[in-house]
Amino acid sequence: MFLYFTSYRRTGANSVIGNVLTYNVADFGILIYDSSFNFNILVDTTAALGSQICIQVSISTPSAEINYNNNLLSQCFTVVGSFDPNDKTAFPSSTLDISGDRWLRYLIRFQNTGTASAEHIYITDTLSASLDWSTFNLLSSSHQPHTQVYNDGLIKFSFPNIHLPDSNTNEPASHGYVQYKIRAKDSLAIGITIENSANIFFDFNAPAITNTTSNAVINCSIPPTIITASICNGEAYSLNGLLYFNEGIYQQKLLTSVGCDSIIELQLTVNSINNTVSQSSAILQTTASGSGYQWIDCATNTAITGATNSTYQPTQSGDYAVAVTYGNCIDTSSCFTFSMVGLPSSIGADVIFQTRYNSNSDQIHIHAEKLKGNKGLLRLMDISGRIIFQKQIENIATGNLDVEIPAKGMNAGIYLVNLITELDNIPGKVVKY
Repeated sequence: MFLYFTSYRRTGANSVIGNVLTYNVADFGILIYDSSFNFNILVDTTAALGSQICIQVSISTPSAEINYNNNLLSQCFTVVGSFDPNDKTAFPSSTLDISGDRWLRYLIRFQNTGTASAEHIYITDTLSASLDWSTFNLLSSSHQPHTQVYNDGLIKFSFPNIHLPDSNTNEPASHGYVQYKIRAKDSLAIGITIENSANIFFDFNAPAITNTTSNAVINCSIPPTIITASICNGEAYSLNGLLYFNEGIYQQKLLTSVGCDSIIELQLTVNSINNTVSQSSAILQTTASGSGYQWIDCATNTAITGATNSTYQPTQSGDYAVAVTYGNCIDTSSCFTFSMVGLPSSIGADVIFQTRYNSNSDQIHIHAEKLKGNKGLLRLMDISGRIIFQKQIENIATGNLDVEIPAKGMNAGIYLVNLITELDNIPGKVVKY
């Protein structure tokens, strides 16, 4: 069959792929409930009568919602054709779910297509033995009938002196109908079919026999399908075309081939990482706990070799970030601006910091006592500030430090020394001769 859709009147479809139309709506407040979307469907003339045309509509948004369980709608329509205007329809149209309220609603329509008014009309309807006849309830009618319910399940709707005009004289007034509901019995076997038809008598003519309605008995008490999933913060989980961004429990109702609502329950967990960078003296650290860390130089957007701990001591001013691995998720912090300027000088007058050049070994010896930090960075620079040597210092457990710096190839002169720990920023100098 061919489906032709008119566009959403304000913007038009943003995407048409096959039989899927996608609309991006910035503000649902501008929509008019019964007119903003208008779909005209042209059915192929080869479509079989009684077959179904189904349309599924889904809505998704990255914003938090109050209720996620109303974002999916499936609607099916039965293909009908033009034939004798005297017919009968049932709702539901083809099945009856005995796990529901078991009510069937019947509509009998009639029309006088003769050449004169029909003075008297009556309808006989023999109810199925699968129905509880005592629950019969007349809902509405085009003309007030005299209704009789017999013990054998026969219902008779009489319209004496109706004087229904013929369609040639007054087509709109030539129609009539009667509608009623009746409940199916409690003890019905799955798979049986409830059938019904009616006889319509116009005056003394032979009855016009309607089509036969057919309802297959089904049981839709299907337990929900449970899906347990987790996503990383900022990601979305896709289920049947709907996107879910926030942690929670969501349900979707889908129509099965036999007309049942199949419930899918999504139990979604969002793995969130509180990954922010802070500075303690010359040390950067992240608030996040994870299974892996990688510090990044934001200026080049590259990983810093060896910087794979929860803390990092930069060797120069700049912008830095850290990527933290948590399960299957990786969260990268915002860039943090670090400056070597303004770091505190030596903390505590009892700290001992000594530098000495040994001409015999051509090495510079650095000695420190009573340091307060557990890790740090040692630099040797020329008087212009160019870094000649640097070394990461780990586990200064005793507070003491002894480091030998090779001086081979260095020109004679004054050199600057700087030791930075988590709590100390100690300047010094040494002379090579």
